[in-house]
Order: sequence, then structure tokens, then C-alpha cells
Amino acid sequence: PTQLPEYVGATRYMQLNNEYLTNDGSAPAFTEEYINAYLQNNAQSPDVYPITDWQAVLLKNSAPRHVHNLSFSVGSEKVKTRASLGYSDIQGLYKNLSFERFTLQINNDFKITDKLSASMDVAAMRNDNRKTIVTNGDNPLFIARLFPPILYDDVYSDGRFAPGKDGLNPLAQILDGGFDRTYNNLIRGRLLVNFKPFRGFTLTAIAAPSFRFSRQTIFSKKIGFTSLDDPSLVVNYNQSNTTLNESRPYSYTFNAQLLADYATTIAAKHNIGILAGY
Repeated sequence: PTQLPEYVGATRYMQLNNEYLTNDGSAPAFTEEYINAYLQNNAQSPDVYPITDWQAVLLKNSAPRHVHNLSFSVGSEKVKTRASLGYSDIQGLYKNLSFERFTLQINNDFKITDKLSASMDVAAMRNDNRKTIVTNGDNPLFIARLFPPILYDDVYSDGRFAPGKDGLNPLAQILDGGFDRTYNNLIRGRLLVNFKPFRGFTLTAIAAPSFRFSRQTIFSKKIGFTSLDDPSLVVNYNQSNTTLNESRPYSYTFNAQLLADYATTIAAKHNIGILAGY
């Protein structure tokens, strides 16, 4: 991203939170002694007095994008062929978020006789879209931007995920909460034949099949968060259960056309065109 907001640190956050409560007629949430000692306490017990920069924890330094295209053509008087290959790889700003695409297209033109010609085209595409699981309809990045730099830890010092806010830990959700992965595949072709029995008259036949099939797998994992003092004691979960859903939609279309076209010029002044089709 070109620009991101800067967040205040733990000490300043507590000071501003107290100021907000005081202006609202409420008692401060943090004592002056607690605020002044927080950084030292964090250095001694980071799991009890956490300081978490959620933006730095979740976001990567960059989201690279690669797009590659290769095309070539060959031909003679009777046959002309052009082919192209494409590959795209787009990474997200956090892990388990990416998009990948493969494309292939081949176009062929044939001159069979002076009156008969044809073209045959084939195209294929495959997409791989990977996303993290969204909990309670909220994107992990959106949730993290609401979390203060204190109160909610991301990871304990021993590597375990901390419970976050009532079992809502955006980092745990991204890294261990499951995935939403969709494969989209498309294969299509077109065969076109032109026949010109006499000047100005063309018969065209077109057949164009298209196959589209996909697979989506949504795995949403139940994560158990354990107590800081007792790794065997689960104190919260991100959701009630683990679920797995998979769908495989498929569609097929076939487009066929038969066209008759006649065009002529009378006395070099009047153009007449007639088109009929089915």
C-alpha cells in the first residue's frame, strides 16, 4: 500500500482513552502509575502486559504481482496460426490471500479453396483464488484495526496463539483458521466455415461450445486458545465447530449459427445487402 495510517503507542493510547472518558464524564480506565509502568512491565512480562502493533503483525511488506505473456504466430498461404500463453500471480497483503491465473488461446485460419475457408479457435483459462476465512462476517484486517495496542496479545512468548478479544485473534484466523479456495476453469472453442459459391454471396456456419466448471472448498477451523499459565486449559474458541463445505458447479453452452449474406452494388451508386440467419 502507498499509505497507511500510523497508530499511537501503548502509553499514548491509554492517555487518550482516559481523556476521552474524562470528557465524557466517566472515571479514567488507567491510573497514572499503571501508564507510567506499562513499558517496563511489558519488557518483563510481555504476555501479561502486551503491546501489539496489529498492522505490522498482519501485513506483509509487499504484495508482489507477476504477469507474463508469450505469443507467437506461424503461417503460410493456406494456414495461419497464432497462439498465446498467459500467467498471472497476484499476492495479497497478508498470508493465505492470492490469485493465480493461466490462459491459453490458439487461433487457426485455413484457406481450403478459393471459395471455401475456415477458422478454428480454442481458448482455456484456469483461476486459483485463495482467501482466508472470515469470522462473523468481518475481515481480519478490519477487526485488527479496531484493536488497541494493549489488552489483546497476538502470540504468547512460547509461540501459542493468544485468545485475542474473546477468542477473536486476527493473526490466528489468517494462519490457522482454514481457507476458502476456488478453482474456476473455462474451455471454449469456435469453428467457423465460410463458403462463397459466387461473387457477393457468403454462407457462414458457426459452432461454438463452452464448458465452465468450478470447485470451491471452504474449510473453517475451530481454534482453541489456551490459558497463559496452563497450556492444557482451553479458555476460548474462535467459533463453535469446524466445518467443511465443497461445491462443484458445472455449465455447458453450445451456440450454433447459420448465416447467408449477399451484398452487391448496382450502377456504382446503390449498395444492396441482405442478411438472413438462424
